[in-house]
Amino acid sequence: MKTPHKKFNVAEKVYCILTSNNQPEFFIPIKAIIREVKWDPVNPKYMVDILKFYDSFTFLKTHFSKMNFQFNMTDKARPISVKINFDELKTLSDLYDVISDDQKSYKILVDSIMTFNTKGEMYDVFQDLMLFIISRNLKTIRGNASRSFYKGPLSIIHKNDFDRGMKTGFSKYFDDTDMSIDEYLRSLE
Repeated sequence: MKTPHKKFNVAEKVYCILTSNNQPEFFIPIKAIIREVKWDPVNPKYMVDILKFYDSFTFLKTHFSKMNFQFNMTDKARPISVKINFDELKTLSDLYDVISDDQKSYKILVDSIMTFNTKGEMYDVFQDLMLFIISRNLKTIRGNASRSFYKGPLSIIHKNDFDRGMKTGFSKYFDDTDMSIDEYLRSLE
């Protein structure tokens, strides 16, 4: 039996990671307030108002603007750009102004699995998600760059060439982690 996720109540402030089926590689960490709850014994859903984004405006304009969300409990997901004209926005403050002007229009449905009590809990899950996505993409890049018929500027003769380049560029970032660069590269096998 699946363990139910923590249940939150209307008006609670929570931390969420927004996801979208049309942009599955992009996760948007936010602080939000719950406006409606759709109870389910295993996976409740929350309609939330966004209070704060934990990403840059450039990232949000590039990716959030293309993501699909449910804006009520029953409709299908639609692009956020239906609600917000990102071409008219210049800064994150402009985005907050649009959202705060009419919060009823900008509620977004979030699964309980992506809803957390604390920023720290959200941060830990976000780090794991990003490591998974980046690792999957690096594995694909390494595989494509070492294909025998590809001879372009990014071609490598063997995956060991890729690994040497990764060690040169990224070893220092693994110094304060539980994993060495060698262990990480083996995990890409």
